Amino acid sequence: MSVTETLQATRALLTKLLDGASEYALVLDEEGRVMYASPSTERVTGIPHEELAGADGFAMNKHPDDVHLVRDAYRRAIARPGEPQHAEWRAQHRDGRWLVLSGTCRNLLDDPDVRGIVVNTRDVTEERRIAAELHDAESRYRDILDTLPAMIYSVEPQPPYRPVFMSRGHTLLGYSIEEWMEPTMWTSVLHPDDRDRVLCEVERARAQHEPTVLEYRAIDKHGNARWLLDRGQFTYNADGKARAWRGSMRDITKEVETRLALGASEDRYKQIFEDSLSANFVSTPDGRFLSCNEAFAKLTGYATVEQTLKSSAFDHHESREKRLALVERIAREGYVAGHEMEVRRADGRMLRVLENARAVYDEGGALAEIRGYIVDITERRRLENELQQAHKMEAVGRLAGGIAHDFNNLLSVIGSYTSLLLDDVTAPGAMRDDLLEVRRAVDRGAALTRQLLTFSRVSMPVATLIDVNAVIREADRMVRRLLRPECALVTELGSIDGLVRMDGGQLEQVLVNLLVNASDAMPSGGQIVVATSRVTLGSERTGDPAAGMHGRKDLSAGDYARVLVSDNGAGMDAETAARAMDPFFTTKEVGAGTGLGLSTVYGIVAQAGGGLVIDSRPGEGTKVVIHLPLSAERESAAVVTKTADAAAPERGARVLVVDDEEGVRKSLGRILERNGFEVVTVESGSEALLEWRSAAGGFDLVITDLRMPVMGGLELMTRLRAINPGVVLLAMSGYPEDNLLLPDGGAVPVRFVAK
Repeated sequence: MSVTETLQATRALLTKLLDGASEYALVLDEEGRVMYASPSTERVTGIPHEELAGADGFAMNKHPDDVHLVRDAYRRAIARPGEPQHAEWRAQHRDGRWLVLSGTCRNLLDDPDVRGIVVNTRDVTEERRIAAELHDAESRYRDILDTLPAMIYSVEPQPPYRPVFMSRGHTLLGYSIEEWMEPTMWTSVLHPDDRDRVLCEVERARAQHEPTVLEYRAIDKHGNARWLLDRGQFTYNADGKARAWRGSMRDITKEVETRLALGASEDRYKQIFEDSLSANFVSTPDGRFLSCNEAFAKLTGYATVEQTLKSSAFDHHESREKRLALVERIAREGYVAGHEMEVRRADGRMLRVLENARAVYDEGGALAEIRGYIVDITERRRLENELQQAHKMEAVGRLAGGIAHDFNNLLSVIGSYTSLLLDDVTAPGAMRDDLLEVRRAVDRGAALTRQLLTFSRVSMPVATLIDVNAVIREADRMVRRLLRPECALVTELGSIDGLVRMDGGQLEQVLVNLLVNASDAMPSGGQIVVATSRVTLGSERTGDPAAGMHGRKDLSAGDYARVLVSDNGAGMDAETAARAMDPFFTTKEVGAGTGLGLSTVYGIVAQAGGGLVIDSRPGEGTKVVIHLPLSAERESAAVVTKTADAAAPERGARVLVVDDEEGVRKSLGRILERNGFEVVTVESGSEALLEWRSAAGGFDLVITDLRMPVMGGLELMTRLRAINPGVVLLAMSGYPEDNLLLPDGGAVPVRFVAK
């Protein structure tokens, strides 16, 4: 075969090889035009190789944004003959889809057999898609790891456990991720007292193919010891050799400190229970007591431990069925904690208790013993019920106060219009008598609402000088309504000749509580006496338990107002009388009393500097004696209001009336107009400000309610004084104690009138 034939045969063989290859080849001239394209070009790009002859190799089916990549590689190839130059670009297939192609070009212009730039190109679209998906998946995985409240790690399975991977989202112990990637970082931060134990545990877990769950201390960047929870797992090759140790570490210092504190607390309480409070026992499943302590004997109503051991656990449970169910639960679960139930004492009285017990099994796994203790919570549950009742009473008091306040406004309207009618009906007769009777009824209703407001208020008590007898007379009508119809109330008010400094409403509450208690002590009726007098005491106790009198206050020498409340009811024994003033102590049935009556009375009296004693014996009734210190001050006991020396506005003056109650507002306006005043009425503080600013010359007097929604009377007065410091103000309220809230200062002091 000639040389020419050999070359032709070789070329034909190369053509076949290129045609069957997974990539295609181009030969470009020095200007980048296609001199040759392998037949496989069509399989990759969809373009027949015959169409490429003479085509521009740079622009051919390439993405416009990637043409420069191919030109750069081509220029590098021109500049460095023989050296391969790589480029990757996007190209459009004949069917319109975009491919990612990777090509290598080599300058063979000096090779006489080629004399061109050879470009070998292959389709890497699928490779790049898979790589991108893998990259996205890895990014998502890393993002998830970085959000965990722990450091995720993968380290070599042999000491010093050199890190291969550490998550970046959670830095541990104050060290950076770069510091954690140091080969010996982990072993170097282990606490010296924990290092040997931890390393031994890791080696054991690796040898036995077990997971690692470790709690240990490590030294943070500031030199402090921190507790870590380290959960990990070794991975192994097919031959069983450890390939990696992977897991997570997180700081559990706060959890450990809390656990240790709780453990110490539990130890302390356990000792307390063992010493005195816990009623410990050991019993068999069939109810036989094997042992118990004195506290258990006392709780179950026996005088000695020996007597208790002769009884059965079934004797003390509500029913046999409940005892069997409890034993079954302990046998199944191994323990009960905080199990609430009722137990029966030897005397038949039922107690509410909490039982904590655990099971002790025999060698065969059967329940052999029950060991535990019970705590009497009868009193606690009773107190909880009483507290709920007290909250209900407080809510009722608030509701009554709100109703009384609204009713007082209605009475104000009725009284105002009645006064207007009386001004018109001046001649004696049936009409005037009827109107006078209406006004008297209004006055009685107003007195009742004032007492209800005082009794139900939740504001801080205001101590003023009061006349004890006057308060008792004023409260007489209201308290009679609270007594049983069968009970007669007698008041014997002696001369006191002095005033007491305390809150009048609280003294009324003292009377109500004592009288209601006395009434409840006489379900079949009887007589209650309220007597007052003035006494002079030396330095002495107010109670003598030996004489049947129980009290809690040492009184200094001086003059006192003495208030005696007595009944001829059933009376109390010494033990009951001694506890009568304890909070929540009551002898009434569940739901019939709060146990707060006498304790409240005692608190009020003590706050006023007085003393209280109870003189009671079974069958002889009860006497409650209160001593309240008389004040050396001699000022009037009437409510002291803030007055002004300024003269009242004359007829024809302009008056602004502010009240959110329409009836009160209109009736007051009518009265003022009838008396010759020019009146403007508004229902809110904001309207009052607008009216003041729009009125030429302002107003000579502003009358405002103190309790209004949005802008109250206090805020309105403050704003009006800012506009005109000399404004004359008159405040109104159904709550007399609001008088003490009036602002000081100003050219003219604020006057106050109770509704």
